[in-house]
Amino acid sequence: MNAGEFGPTSLTKNQCEENENAAQKFWEERLRDNLDESGTGCSGFGLQFNRWLYRLRAYRFRQVLKALPFNPVKSRVLDVGCGAGFYIRQWNEQGVERVEGLDFSQTSIDTLQGLYPQSSFHLADISDPDLPLPSSRYDFITAFDVLFHIIDDEKYMAALKNLQRMLKPTGLLILSENFTHHEHARGSDYHYSRSLAQIERMLEISGLRMSWRRPMFVLMNAPDDSDSRVLRAWWRLVRAVAQRGESTGWLVGAALYPLDRLLTSWMKESPTTEIAICHVARSLVDDQQYD
Repeated sequence: MNAGEFGPTSLTKNQCEENENAAQKFWEERLRDNLDESGTGCSGFGLQFNRWLYRLRAYRFRQVLKALPFNPVKSRVLDVGCGAGFYIRQWNEQGVERVEGLDFSQTSIDTLQGLYPQSSFHLADISDPDLPLPSSRYDFITAFDVLFHIIDDEKYMAALKNLQRMLKPTGLLILSENFTHHEHARGSDYHYSRSLAQIERMLEISGLRMSWRRPMFVLMNAPDDSDSRVLRAWWRLVRAVAQRGESTGWLVGAALYPLDRLLTSWMKESPTTEIAICHVARSLVDDQQYD
């Protein structure tokens, strides 16, 4: 892949190193201060709103697993960007014993290794081209809210290639992304929303194929994939009320959770983050469909 092939986010080597160092420092400090849902969820929204948000994540995660050929006893799982350990817990609750985690935060790795001594945790960057993890090891890899924090396209491609390499030939990658329908990506210092078409091209080059995509949220997250003034005004209102304090954050989350649970189960597209299932393109499950 040539620099700039997918857009304006291919950085020089020095820029890339500076961005990596800043991102790692940002997440290390954020997790050190709040190793819970508020540290890995919507920044500034507090713990109570984010607990409702993660309750919806857990519901959607269980729905996805119900649609998959999933054997918890035989499955080996890697959770990329394990953070505060939310998806480590989700996999454990499904009966999976062989769960590993990967994160570039020392705080995350040290804490989770203490909480889950039966699991292995790897201090590493998923976008490292020399990632020291074995190939064809995992039946499932989860990468929730990880990829859109990789700003540079070259690093994004390296992450996808690592994910593909570590999957077994019939393994599945479950990820979340914003999959915008805009031609150009939208971003900030630590968040970059790429288009659906761009991500699909990058997956293909990496040897992955997306076979399923549905909403993670509809109303409980920023509408990055919408130009609707109504939706953007709605999100400003949600943010303003939720950020007033923990009690109002709880009330907003409690009000939105049942509605978003219904909408995410019914809608096929979302104005915000979506879940996708990908598999190794050359595997025997190429044509498998999920309802």
